[in-house]
Amino acid sequence: MAATSVIPLYRVILLEYAALAKYKMKTHKSGAKRYKISGSGKILHRQGWRGHLNTKKSGSRKRRLEGWTELSPANENKVTFQLPYRNKKYST
Repeated sequence: MAATSVIPLYRVILLEYAALAKYKMKTHKSGAKRYKISGSGKILHRQGWRGHLNTKKSGSRKRRLEGWTELSPANENKVTFQLPYRNKKYST
């Protein structure tokens, strides 16, 4: 079975209320700095385990942890609420 992301009901009600009240949702600034959206709408993030104690890690391991990688579907719902104004054209 494929994993599906489910939005809790209280979040849906909150979003509808915000739309009715004509308030703007705020972008979570640390989330905006940590994630980026690819051209096809995927959420990308940097991998961890590169901060320190790198001398004991092999070069291939450090190269594998370089760059951006796709966010798992389990965490996509959380990041979507941090970035409410990501391109709606590509959102799932």
